[in-house]
Amino acid sequence: WMLRTGLFLYDHIGERRRLAPTRTLRRGHAPALDPLRQPIRIAFEYSDCAVDDARLVVLNAIDAHERGACIAVGWNLVAGRREALLWHLETQSPRGERRSVQARALINAAGPWVQSVLSSVGVPWHRALRLVKGSHIVVPRPVCRGARLHAARVRRTCHFRNSLRRRIHPDQYHGRSLRDRSCAGRR
Repeated sequence: WMLRTGLFLYDHIGERRRLAPTRTLRRGHAPALDPLRQPIRIAFEYSDCAVDDARLVVLNAIDAHERGACIAVGWNLVAGRREALLWHLETQSPRGERRSVQARALINAAGPWVQSVLSSVGVPWHRALRLVKGSHIVVPRPVCRGARLHAARVRRTCHFRNSLRRRIHPDQYHGRSLRDRSCAGRR
């Protein structure tokens, strides 16, 4: 009841118009529950968002550019320092060209290289980044819906519009070094 109440609030507080509201799925009436273990008799299906990740990145870059940001794809941050209200940054292109830039804001979207960026600008980092690697396997899909699973073998299943699905296996701890990253052929 508590979960259903939370989903009810989730549906109604946000004034959803484009996404489907929460649905209750019951075993025997919802084929999506068939792959799950028998003790699971009821589940809830809800829509969190609908977005094309690549398009979202492009739209954010366009918005930033319209507000005066310089978008420099492929450039590296070499060094930087904060003085008063501005960042003074030294950047380098893939061809080695250097450029000095001043900015009111610095967004660290470096993913696994986030610590490297922080070091470049002299910002102390008190937590160790935990790098993990996972695997993605595309297999034929037997049912028409996705299920988020937290079992020992399959972390979650993402369904696509065609007849394929992707299994994302549990993440494995990778360590703290990006130098020895590689694809593992075990799975």
